Amino acid sequence: MTTLRIGLVSDYFRAGVAEGAAAYGRAHGVEIDPRWFVRGDWMGDHPAWSAVITEVVNMPELADRVLSLELPTVLMAPMAQAPPGLPVVTADFRACGMLAFEELVATGVHSLAVLRTSPRNIDQESCDGFIEAAHARGRKVIDPEPARRMAQSPVSPAHFNERVSAYVDLLEEMPKPVGLFLAHAGFTYSLQVELKRRGFRVPEDFSIVVIQKDVQGTAEMAPVPITTVDPDSWQQGYFAAQLLHQHLLGEALAAAVHHIPPVGVTRRDSTGCPLAKDPAVAKVLHLIRERFASELKVDELARLAAVGRRSLEERFRREMHMSIHEALTRRRMEEAKKLLRSTPLGIGVIAEACGYSSVHYFSTAFKRETDASPAAFRASGGST
Repeated sequence: MTTLRIGLVSDYFRAGVAEGAAAYGRAHGVEIDPRWFVRGDWMGDHPAWSAVITEVVNMPELADRVLSLELPTVLMAPMAQAPPGLPVVTADFRACGMLAFEELVATGVHSLAVLRTSPRNIDQESCDGFIEAAHARGRKVIDPEPARRMAQSPVSPAHFNERVSAYVDLLEEMPKPVGLFLAHAGFTYSLQVELKRRGFRVPEDFSIVVIQKDVQGTAEMAPVPITTVDPDSWQQGYFAAQLLHQHLLGEALAAAVHHIPPVGVTRRDSTGCPLAKDPAVAKVLHLIRERFASELKVDELARLAAVGRRSLEERFRREMHMSIHEALTRRRMEEAKKLLRSTPLGIGVIAEACGYSSVHYFSTAFKRETDASPAAFRASGGST
């Protein structure tokens, strides 16, 4: 029997896409090849693939190489070189903007504003979604015309600081406090530096929300860590692999744009929700986020954080207002709900993927947290 193998190629790495595709592959006996998902320009000339998932942002020559393979292809974002008819599985940026509006309006800000910083879909669609949500609630949004014009012209590195300064000039004129939305954490980092230089404060003068889309940790490491709307890149990868697998089994690969809604919001200091300041607590939170699928023990977490168990438990509860076990369970339940809503994976597979050694332990924990069994939760569509 021929092995079905789906390649991943990109110049814009997003771990969630690879993880979602891999989850589909494991469940359905499809090999996922991620060798050139970080450095697509290193792709070999004749990969032994049945199909390909690709996202190429800044390398047109790479896009041409991928398309020249003449394989069944799903795009993670629209691609100028692509022939008509290729399916696209992309984040729902309009929904991201709507979610950002809900987050900012809840802070009680006086004014609402968007800044468009590029002509790309992520900027235009997300800002349009923000404005649409605001108008539906009777709120006005400042959408500066000078920013709209600047967004249409690329800026060279030599003039980047001038562009940042021009945007801050626009912000300076707005009635404070402002709830500000823009797409990019990297540009927002630079805005924060200039705002601080001019004597403005985040979040007191400007509460800010962006879209989480990089692996650099820019939002987390900005001078004031930035609240993000989080696209569901995992579901993008899972659904893209599913489309290709079904096509390889004989179904037509329909030309369509599939918009995947965001998973939620990660609140940080830029909207008044501080991150953990204690480095030991911050490290444990990172380990819980990244390694929840393993059998994490408090003793092991304490060892990795280089503190005693009792000290860690006290410091964690003082800062997070919950126990380490509660935080770990919350993270595992988030993952379990996502898998139950969006995949056909068996309960046993989901239990293992969420760090539980048996279906019994998983089902007991899930019912304790949600008042529903995993099967009932799935049957309700996740509304239980």
